[in-house]
Amino acid sequence: MAAERKWESMQLGTYIDGRALSYNETTGMFLVGEAPVTSDQVRAYEAAGQLTWAQPDIAEWFHRSFPVAPASAGKPRNPALVAIIVVAVLVMLMFCCGILTAIAVPVFNAAKINAEKKSCYANERTIEGAALTYQADSDELPASIEALVPTYIKENPMCPVAGPYEYDPEIGAAECVEHGHY
Repeated sequence: MAAERKWESMQLGTYIDGRALSYNETTGMFLVGEAPVTSDQVRAYEAAGQLTWAQPDIAEWFHRSFPVAPASAGKPRNPALVAIIVVAVLVMLMFCCGILTAIAVPVFNAAKINAEKKSCYANERTIEGAALTYQADSDELPASIEALVPTYIKENPMCPVAGPYEYDPEIGAAECVEHGHY
């Protein structure tokens, strides 16, 4: 052991540019000149042929005292901790999906209601346009929507929500009981 201690406080070898490789026993650091390096760097310098050991037994001491750590020397995983983390992530994902659903459902419902309303108003315009065409051909407004079918409109339009339209033969206007007049 006394032989090993002398290497810890003396020059271990020489770097390719002439700087000394030494080991500081107090700090546990290797130095190339005055620059601190790790044992992995010393090993890399040796492998690259950039380091010359002062004596062959110094190289043996270095490799025995500072073995290469295994590449996959990570902490072993605790299965219970992994399970807790997975469950926590799944709960957070479900929570996020719930929030997105809470936001999306009202938006889709509003879009559906708006589309039904626009479809209803388009049907009213179709009925009133057909009534005006009927009036242009016969000099009077039709008595009912059924008088327009099949000559002026293919079939009697229905509101997507409320069903048939109310028709006023005096002014030729159609109105929905649910959405009103456009």
